[in-house]
Amino acid sequence: MSPLEKALMQLGGHGSNLIAVLAKYINHKHDPALPRLAIQLLKRLAMVAPMSVYACLGCDAAAIRDAFLTRLRSKTEDMRIKVMILEFLTVAVETQPGLIELFLNLEIKDSTEGSR
Repeated sequence: MSPLEKALMQLGGHGSNLIAVLAKYINHKHDPALPRLAIQLLKRLAMVAPMSVYACLGCDAAAIRDAFLTRLRSKTEDMRIKVMILEFLTVAVETQPGLIELFLNLEIKDSTEGSR
């Protein structure tokens, strides 16, 4: 494991790792630049770090996914944030299969269900 991976996965005093903290900045409303910068950094980490972003989000993964999707669906949201979220998801398609599975809400179906 590289030093970068160790630093990113290390839990802080608040019980969250750096990636989870970055992802939670999507909810920040006071400064629109902060969510954009957080998304940009998450996108870069998804490209260069060979670790699972989904695993780093832990139990907050579903809530963070919902926050991203809420901002994408909003009619009044800043278009730059929407574009950055879509760019992040585009990178995740190539590098983060677990994260994309979370966003697509995929479930593995049992092959015996279809034959009934």
